[in-house]
Amino acid sequence: MFLKSTIWSLILSFALILVAAVGVVAFRWKVNSDQVLAYKEQRDFDRLTHVNTLASAVREYMTEYNGKQPGLISNEPKYICRSDLFDNCEDLVDLRPLLSSFIIAIPSDPTAEVGPNTHYLIEIEDGKVVVSAPEAETEEILATR
Repeated sequence: MFLKSTIWSLILSFALILVAAVGVVAFRWKVNSDQVLAYKEQRDFDRLTHVNTLASAVREYMTEYNGKQPGLISNEPKYICRSDLFDNCEDLVDLRPLLSSFIIAIPSDPTAEVGPNTHYLIEIEDGKVVVSAPEAETEEILATR
């Protein structure tokens, strides 16, 4: 009888330990997934700030210079160059005329690698400046001015 109750005690103890371990793993997974989401949301907040800054600066420039664009912006989306740091802006929109008077630096996507591409797109659509962040992680991000 003593042996039987000892075996049941061991089985019950093992089951409780197993349930506790599963709970700890589930809690850590939940905390980690919440942190990942928070990081994504922070990066998207930065992207939203950047595209608003860029769109406003381009619109201000165009207003001050009677509709003249600060770079070759077309009605097709093209990536913006980090012309404040790089001279080679081939196949990218060069917004160098904005520097100092309208914007301090050309912002780039938080996940962009070092290089001239900001990973932000710009276009003129129906006479409005549209800047977007195609690498947004939680929602579509664009600014229209």
